[in-house]
Amino acid sequence: MHLTIAEILQVTQGKLIQGNPNTVITHVSTDSRTLKKDDLFIALVGEKFDGHNFLDGVCQQGAIGAVVSKPVTDVSQLTSPIIIQVSDTLVALGDIANCHRRKFDLPIVAITGSNGKTTTKDITSSVLAQRFSVFKSEKSYNNQIGIPTRLMQLGEGDEVAVLEIGTSWPGEIERLSQITAPTLGVITNIGPAHLELLGSIEGVAEEKGALLTHVEHAILNADDPMTSTLAARVCGQITTFGWQDEADVSAADVEVDNIGKPTFTLKIGGDEIDRVHLPCLGKHNIHNALAAAGVGLWVGLTPTEICTGLERFQPADMRMQPIVHNDLRIINDAYNSNPESLKSALIFLSDIETTGKRIAILGDMLELGEHSHALHLKTGQAIPTNINLLITVGPHSSAIADGAEGIVESVISCDTPKQAAQQLTKYAQPGDAVLIKGSRGIKLEQVLEELMADT
Repeated sequence: MHLTIAEILQVTQGKLIQGNPNTVITHVSTDSRTLKKDDLFIALVGEKFDGHNFLDGVCQQGAIGAVVSKPVTDVSQLTSPIIIQVSDTLVALGDIANCHRRKFDLPIVAITGSNGKTTTKDITSSVLAQRFSVFKSEKSYNNQIGIPTRLMQLGEGDEVAVLEIGTSWPGEIERLSQITAPTLGVITNIGPAHLELLGSIEGVAEEKGALLTHVEHAILNADDPMTSTLAARVCGQITTFGWQDEADVSAADVEVDNIGKPTFTLKIGGDEIDRVHLPCLGKHNIHNALAAAGVGLWVGLTPTEICTGLERFQPADMRMQPIVHNDLRIINDAYNSNPESLKSALIFLSDIETTGKRIAILGDMLELGEHSHALHLKTGQAIPTNINLLITVGPHSSAIADGAEGIVESVISCDTPKQAAQQLTKYAQPGDAVLIKGSRGIKLEQVLEELMADT
């Protein structure tokens, strides 16, 4: 990063309280715990924290200056030579990141959707890495803090960028699209996620579709009923992916091995290319792979490069992650949950081969608003009949338990992951298959931590 204070003042419309406008900034920090010498500190204000409370400390740590939105009562007491006043430090963070991004002429792929964003981002990065140096989002940092912070690390050696774009409220994807200025937009699917603030499936489509007005080319899911609505917002070209033969990128002859890894024939433009063996669990991940293949086509990769990239993908932790512990076959999908992704995970549990019971440990699906009870209940009512034990965790998921009564042999409701681990230890036997899935806030990975701590 190489921005002068003068450039930062221009893009943020900030006021220089003190300091030299010709000073060069090479790194920005929003976290006093990880701030390094000569970082420019941006004092973000959140529900649980206020960066302005750490100004004295970060200046003593060697920060080159600070961007603030509140009056600094006595700047003479600060050792920092630079103070910039802006109306909103979160907006300023995005503006600075966009200024840095505009210095690079490279393709930026932005990926959003209700399910599969992170996996699609990682598979896409694996595909593109067969020819290019790839810059990508870290983990699933996909919001107005994570994306700008990562984007400012874009460097001269990067040839293509792959960014995950998330949302929690109306207008967030529009803002993140402004910041990242993407070239290609990928929407994995539209489903009932974040309904608490987006209100309805149509609201989700409206929010996710905001990405499409900022891109030259879009990759859309041919199997999603909202795609026709989304396509109307695209000014450039569209590539489609899905099960349908009419899709530009599709799959045929799907098989799943005895541990749950899928194999399929990749088809491009209706022509069969090659067999692809995905190194991840679940047939639903084929959709994510097809979207990634569409990105590969867009940048001009050969079919061979695309297939190689798909097979070299390395799945992330807590996303359909297979673990064997004391002869229990555990599928750790505890990173997040919503009705559609949970449905896919339950189908996977239902289909896998096992010598013992099928056990589902399901936590609350958060951010569903007024639809929460109905969607949890519906999930329980549709649970596969060959699941032998259901353990729910949290107040919302008790509705899953209610819906599953009479369908699942045994149903247990718990308040905490620790209680769920105790129930699992009590009832599980060698050879059982266990699915663990819940929203991030429920932290169901603690079930595994408790289980492993006891053995």
